[in-house]
Amino acid sequence: MGLWAGTEGGLMRSCPARNPGITKHTLLRFVPHPLLITLCVFAHACRLANPSYLTEKITSSLISSLATGVPLLVDEEFLRSYSMLDNSTAFVLQPDETLCAAYDRIRGMAAAQYWAQRSRLLALAARLNEEAAKWFGEVLQTAQDIEGVQY
Repeated sequence: MGLWAGTEGGLMRSCPARNPGITKHTLLRFVPHPLLITLCVFAHACRLANPSYLTEKITSSLISSLATGVPLLVDEEFLRSYSMLDNSTAFVLQPDETLCAAYDRIRGMAAAQYWAQRSRLLALAARLNEEAAKWFGEVLQTAQDIEGVQY
């Protein structure tokens, strides 16, 4: 089952009401958001609010995807900007493909292929966490060396 959590418009406007694979949920204040995403969503459509998310900011959609193991559904421009992702860790919109058609394509994947994609994404998240921990450790060590203070 697909899930669209959000406000009016967007994906639901482009998906006909007859599509039984996508349901809309709003006002999910009391639901543990990461758990809901992990269990119910098969791809997270990343729609950036403005172009600065491709050059100056990081989108929370990426963090959510890495934390939950739910692949993003993005375009080629997004992949060029967020180069840690590729078509083995994210679903890529095809030229002129609607979000509904993309969701139908993803939903039609063989289960083994879909879960392999999620496994690769989780492996990427683990690698990025290891790299970040190493980097922060080096920063702390440098600070200790300069200041002589233990952190």
